[in-house]
Amino acid sequence: MVPGNDIRIESERVRRRGTYNQVVNSTVLNRAVIVLAIVGLFVAGILSYSSAMQVEVPCRADAVVSCAAVTNSPAGKLAGIPVSYVGFLAYAALLGLAVFRGRSTGNAWQRITQAGFWLSGLGLAFSLYLQTVSIGQLQQLCAWCLASAVTMLALFILHGMISQRGEHPIPEEKDAVKESFFRRKNDMTVLAVMAVLGLLAFGFTAAGMTKEAKGPMSLELDGVTAKELMTNPAKIHGNPEAKVTIIEVADILCPSCRKTYPLLQELLTQYEGKINSYYIHFPLFNLPGHELSIPAAMIGEYAAEKGKFWRYMDLVFSESNEERVKSESGLMGIASEAGLDTVELKKRLDIDVDSRLLDSVNRDFNLAVSKLKVEGTPTFILSVNDGPLTAYSFEGLKEALKRPDVQKYLK
Repeated sequence: MVPGNDIRIESERVRRRGTYNQVVNSTVLNRAVIVLAIVGLFVAGILSYSSAMQVEVPCRADAVVSCAAVTNSPAGKLAGIPVSYVGFLAYAALLGLAVFRGRSTGNAWQRITQAGFWLSGLGLAFSLYLQTVSIGQLQQLCAWCLASAVTMLALFILHGMISQRGEHPIPEEKDAVKESFFRRKNDMTVLAVMAVLGLLAFGFTAAGMTKEAKGPMSLELDGVTAKELMTNPAKIHGNPEAKVTIIEVADILCPSCRKTYPLLQELLTQYEGKINSYYIHFPLFNLPGHELSIPAAMIGEYAAEKGKFWRYMDLVFSESNEERVKSESGLMGIASEAGLDTVELKKRLDIDVDSRLLDSVNRDFNLAVSKLKVEGTPTFILSVNDGPLTAYSFEGLKEALKRPDVQKYLK
């Protein structure tokens, strides 16, 4: 054999081996993108389900993190649309691009990769913005949002690595059909396995969230009666003689409480005359974003003294006052709109002059902590015909009102 031919043969082998390795590396990276895109779909899907079904993590009295505080904040929406919906669409688009890239070579491969690179980059930038807002401004950390940010970061890095490999090489003509067939088959296998695992995980997680939301809370309410809790007649809403009583334990500045308040009012209107309700202040003043919970509750107690408690509550919980409740001037403005004397109110809020309003709030707070052992807000306690008390989330309360033993008093 001629020596020159040996060199050319060896060079051809090296070239083919390099091309093969490039194909394999790019294919493996693309499959990693498929896996991560489905992980992202799972995370965004859970957040979207939470938003759509109103199944949220409540504010906890001892919490250091709050998903609800983040998702319910202005940063949690983009043009009025929950960012989880936008995230879900972004992950779906990245998954679609990865599948198409697995069927492409050459320039088409590179164009699809560039599209994925820019899309994941935009997703990462927005995720980092949300983390900045949640940690820096809200001083809260949503584990699901953080998981989405990490996933998007990994996708961005993978797209960068794929881009560095240039155009996906076109296999030798005699190997093209074989290589393309196995590459697509394996891509579809990875996609199918991850899709099944993702759907199973989503199903179990969503079912658990729904079950937890609709079931009773495990609070020790044995021996506690509704009459013991309803200490201020001015805070009773509806027919005092009704057989069904709902006691709400809430914080005016709690995002979840603000979301469920109008929904509870709809229920009370639906069963007008058949239900009475009562409100217990549970100001979570130690949580970021709740610093004015105590003054807001004290104004409520002042409103109760003047017979205008529910007028004030309707205004302070109004969606239009979402931002006003975060400042003292905003709360005073709401009090004025409720028909309260703000000059007298300002004097009464000074506990060195008069501590009665604070004492009333503390009485509610101690009821929630010591007698009810409530762990978070909002908590809804149901009493039927002076029977045992049971605590629920709002979704659980709606389900409980459908029970036959409750419905007979609501017809």
